[in-house]
Amino acid sequence: MVSLLRSAFAVVVLASFACAPAAPVAPSQPLRQTVDDLTIQVALNPSPPGAASAITVEVILTDPAQQPVAQGRVAVALESQGHAMAPNFAEATPRGNGVYVATLKPPGMSGDHRLTIDLQWQDRFYRAVFAPIAIR
Repeated sequence: MVSLLRSAFAVVVLASFACAPAAPVAPSQPLRQTVDDLTIQVALNPSPPGAASAITVEVILTDPAQQPVAQGRVAVALESQGHAMAPNFAEATPRGNGVYVATLKPPGMSGDHRLTIDLQWQDRFYRAVFAPIAIR
């Protein structure tokens, strides 16, 4: 009987190692859209985003010649697609070389969200919408 219990215990221990959480996932490939003549690329950190964590949104803007877009104004909004909630909004700070960074508050709720990037550049307005963004 003791031998049988030890064997059962060994199986449970080995099974728990086999079912242990996987190593952290590498950051996802950036999201990308072309709006009119600009390319808007977005990377989220952490990736995938979590409901209880602030989300850093990096936006990279390039023109048709793949040159960085400088002196733009970028705003980022994250909205739940399943619940009526006010959007999580932040204005991005330019970092140079067409890179803009914003930090969103923790969304507080998991589920599918919509990420909207608004850009004002050279007296024109651009909008890219990425959905669904899965918040865990």
